[in-house]
Amino acid sequence: LHARPKHIKVLDANPTALATIKAEIPDSFVVFRRYCDLGTQQRLLDDPIRGARDFASVVMSTLGSARQCVSATEGLNETGLWDAADRYSLFTAEYARLIRAEGMSTLAYNFPVGNPSGYFTGDGNRHPDEFRQGLLDYWWHYWDGLRESDYLGLHEYSAPTMQSDSTWRCLRYRRVWDILPEDCRKPIFITECGIDGGVIGRPVEESGWRAFCSEEQYLAQLDWYTQELEKDSYIMGTHIFCAGS
Repeated sequence: LHARPKHIKVLDANPTALATIKAEIPDSFVVFRRYCDLGTQQRLLDDPIRGARDFASVVMSTLGSARQCVSATEGLNETGLWDAADRYSLFTAEYARLIRAEGMSTLAYNFPVGNPSGYFTGDGNRHPDEFRQGLLDYWWHYWDGLRESDYLGLHEYSAPTMQSDSTWRCLRYRRVWDILPEDCRKPIFITECGIDGGVIGRPVEESGWRAFCSEEQYLAQLDWYTQELEKDSYIMGTHIFCAGS
């Protein structure tokens, strides 16, 4: 609260905590994510319209009285179900309509770092046009869900530094923005970011920022990332993963 962040993401709909946040930072934009394991997400997408209605009902009941403190809710998170792109888009569009009817905004997709990657698997630096076409050939499946949503959520991690493979991991959102049609250019939230050794094959217990740098060095990288984000007016906010876990 001392930092008075403009954007805050929570996974716990604790009404007392959320009321404190809004009292201390009245103009804060609070995003809520309802945790849902991958198996449940897969089942929700089996029947995307019904799944969206079920999930929206769970989200609203979880929020309860805390809903007045929340500005937007996320949909599903890092599904990894790229063969279900069309169903995922249907789910996202219906979920967005239902949450809008409740007076709140939605963040679409929240794809994991570097995804969905598109059909092109070559060297994008050597063949940028082919890579761009590869993105288009895949991302168009998600247009309908994005059109109904208010924001696009993306995750951006890298290692050993956040600058490593820049624009392929961190700052990849610029490649995405480039191929979005005008009616899908929704403001972007980076709903998770930081250093994660998983992107270079490190096991979970060795993947956090402490495995790669000092606190001062990590803060310097976050400062670099912030300065880059501020160059793009369509970036709404960024959530460092994570605090309190």
